[in-house]
Amino acid sequence: MYNTHRTGKSAPRQTAVVCINTGKFFHTIKEASDWSNSGKGIFYVLKGVRKTAGKHPETKEPLLWRYATEEEKEKNK
Repeated sequence: MYNTHRTGKSAPRQTAVVCINTGKFFHTIKEASDWSNSGKGIFYVLKGVRKTAGKHPETKEPLLWRYATEEEKEKNK
């Protein structure tokens, strides 16, 4: 009947990431890629295939990414 699939911040298998350049926390890779206009690039950085993904919206510097720690996830709920 209705789609009960949860997406975004409430999804059970979300992947929280942090931009190393700015320290900004994102609940999902999608949220981060929308901010940095990087498409699937963040996924490839996290897997070690690429070094950077996207550019800072204001400074245009290449962005580095890492998985968020459990501590950061709890802090940013």
